[in-house]
Amino acid sequence: CTNDPLRDHPELGGTEGVISAVFAQSPIVWARVHDFQVQSLKCIIQRILTHLPYYCRHPDELTGGLTVRGELGKLGFSAPTRIIVCASNAGAREVAGELADEVAFPASVERPTGRVTHEVPKPTTTRDAVLLYLNEGTFVDADGALTAFVKQVIEAKMSIAMLHEQCPSRGACPFGILLGQTPRELQAPPYSLYDSLAVPLYPSAEHRPISLRHALLSIGARPVHARDRHYLSALRATRVAISSAKSMRHSRPEDETAAPERRV
Repeated sequence: CTNDPLRDHPELGGTEGVISAVFAQSPIVWARVHDFQVQSLKCIIQRILTHLPYYCRHPDELTGGLTVRGELGKLGFSAPTRIIVCASNAGAREVAGELADEVAFPASVERPTGRVTHEVPKPTTTRDAVLLYLNEGTFVDADGALTAFVKQVIEAKMSIAMLHEQCPSRGACPFGILLGQTPRELQAPPYSLYDSLAVPLYPSAEHRPISLRHALLSIGARPVHARDRHYLSALRATRVAISSAKSMRHSRPEDETAAPERRV
């Protein structure tokens, strides 16, 4: 015990040495929602464990990470599901691919091929849901294509998963700026876009999957456990298809490069 640790422990390197030691590793994100807190606590505990004598001698025992009973794992759909994104919603297709990666096996991801459609796809035998990706570039398209698309989606009463980017390098911005960019008609009845909360999409490797899984929960996915063998069997026919759509305001289709199917 000491009243002046910097004086009594010169090996700390003074104030600058302490600050350097504290920020030697990236800070751990802390969010208010339970599932994110679980991940933050796991990060804190793992960092502590790595300095304990036993784990210093046996570091391999921590390479697989920690598991907490009840934490939110990968999800599944009870029916074939198609995730639809608007071609004017920059970045949405890539995030839709991340969403599909969080769907429990044995689902598959079918990438869009051929031409991009000009309207919200017509209903099929699959479950349809829409991803709206929110960042500083949302609703700033000059022709209002994304606005028209969202109006069609809401009028068709389709489920919408909204993800609000939190990574600065990917266009993160305060929600107040998004409100300013969002057309008034989408904020007011009968559309009331933001009556449902957008899920914050955190950039850290520990928290981003949880963001994606919360978005999936909002469009009908459910946790899948090993004991749900009958449910996993039903999932064998499940396909998560990511389709792109453009507003009907566009007059010419655009060719898209076909991408191979990727199995999860």
